[in-house]
Amino acid sequence: MSEVFLIILTGIFSGSATWLIAIKAKRKKAAAEAVGIELDNADKVITIFRKLTEDLRKELYVKQEYIELIQKEHSEKITNLEKKICLIINCANRQQ
Repeated sequence: MSEVFLIILTGIFSGSATWLIAIKAKRKKAAAEAVGIELDNADKVITIFRKLTEDLRKELYVKQEYIELIQKEHSEKITNLEKKICLIINCANRQQ
């Protein structure tokens, strides 16, 4: 009877030890996979932000060029208006 009991106890202990080792290995594997997934997600986020900033940079460049063009046009118009409203004979801006 004690031999059967010993065999049963040995089986329970060895099974429990194997189960604990397997659980520990599964946890390590799951943690490693989670880190891998986090790194993949971080790469995707970085790629999205790089594309977004590049698009914004291009849009900003176009807007700056447009603003410079408008400033030049307005500057020319202001100069022309200054020449037209100058009524003093000795005015340096007077149209000739």
